[in-house]
Amino acid sequence: MINQINRNHWIYIIQNLISMIKSNLFLFIIVLTTKKGIYYIAAIIILMIGISILNWRKTIFYINDDLLVSEKGIISKSKEEIPFNKINTIDVGQTLLGRIFNIFTMKIDTGSAVAQKSELKIISNYKVVEELRKIILTSKKIKTNQSNEYIEKDIVVPIVEKVITNREILKYTLTKNKLGWAIGGFFLLNNVLDDLAKFFNTSFSKFISKNMNVDFIKTKTIATSIVILIGFMLFLYILITILSIIFETIRLYNFTVKSDKEKISISYGLLNKKEYSFNIDKIYGLRYKQSILQQILNIYTVEIITIGYGDEENENALLYPIAEDNFKNEFIKKLLPNLTFEGELNKPPKSSLRRFILKKLIIWLIILIPAYVFIKFIPSNIKLSIIILILCSSLILGYLNYKNTSLGVSKDSLIASTGAFLKTTTIIRQDTLQSITKKQGIFQKMGKVCDYKIDLYSNTLGDIIHVKHMDENVYEKLQQNLTL
Repeated sequence: MINQINRNHWIYIIQNLISMIKSNLFLFIIVLTTKKGIYYIAAIIILMIGISILNWRKTIFYINDDLLVSEKGIISKSKEEIPFNKINTIDVGQTLLGRIFNIFTMKIDTGSAVAQKSELKIISNYKVVEELRKIILTSKKIKTNQSNEYIEKDIVVPIVEKVITNREILKYTLTKNKLGWAIGGFFLLNNVLDDLAKFFNTSFSKFISKNMNVDFIKTKTIATSIVILIGFMLFLYILITILSIIFETIRLYNFTVKSDKEKISISYGLLNKKEYSFNIDKIYGLRYKQSILQQILNIYTVEIITIGYGDEENENALLYPIAEDNFKNEFIKKLLPNLTFEGELNKPPKSSLRRFILKKLIIWLIILIPAYVFIKFIPSNIKLSIIILILCSSLILGYLNYKNTSLGVSKDSLIASTGAFLKTTTIIRQDTLQSITKKQGIFQKMGKVCDYKIDLYSNTLGDIIHVKHMDENVYEKLQQNLTL
């Protein structure tokens, strides 16, 4: 079936139409201001529907020998041939709408440096998508010595399979970094309050100012104000955690990672189901990410570094959401032995601690002192409480950044750790390193320390790791093991 000419599912027409309307929304607004704006808009939409149908009709895909061929174009036609052995990742997803119509979206990536998105997207039913995925990933054509014919050899021999448990999802949700949730929740709450204020013809800021007992707040000591602020932050954290548990339980539902000697396959999701596969030889590195709580508990989120996946918005090559040392020993050491580090880790000298702390502390003081002077509507004890909390947090994060920073090179791999609030440890294969640059400022030279800039071979242009305030002599140690 896949060897014949295939077209995307008809829902492709609707998706293409929605995309065209979104990109021309500003034009619609302008046209709507004219006398016969509605008629013009109706005519434009009819034209867009016709273009979408023609685009669907002229977009085809099929297999020709070991090539996946795609042809498209209404006036100017293009033909793309993708060899199977050049395909890095296959991402198969199913949205809620897709479940209703039983269709899947398959994204093919080759890791092209030119393309900033998936080379090919296919929207079709399960039978077509699964057949194509099996042809590309689970079979190889091998030429025998006895004849010139090709035979198909099945290479699917699962050796590792892990399914996430509810306990792991809960642990992940309770310990993950929720700063993004807090910021998003703040803006969402602000928008909801604005909409309610317009509906009730009132202002919440005026209502709060009118009903808030400012004199009561002013009488409180700085210590009491700090306790109140911490209590409010704790309440907000609990609320965000409850919402996060619901969201992550749906998102990571039945998270399963399988592997054989050739590839790693991952699938998860309750409403929006997602599946993607990586050839093991196309995995160039791993990232271990840890929030503050995860650092304390020695658990981490593991992501894959590869070419061809992660170049689109919200794409994330997640290997496992919440992993412990057992996951390293039982899974990664078996499948990715070149991405396990066994060597000397170099840490910043103790004299660098003040560099990690003072820079951020000075920046915060430059911001907070004018804010304290010019912001009049907030009571002084509240302002001082906020300043003390921020400065204490800055000191703690500066120390954590110093503690978490490290750099090392072994025979096969390089490891680099940075970050405070979110610690990121990157292990990269030596043969995929682009460069290591040593940078040293005037004051760093006086302290005999320097920064290292590590350029990675990954999907993101300019994917660079900055390791700061390391001993300048570390560079010589690195050179002894580097194979650049």
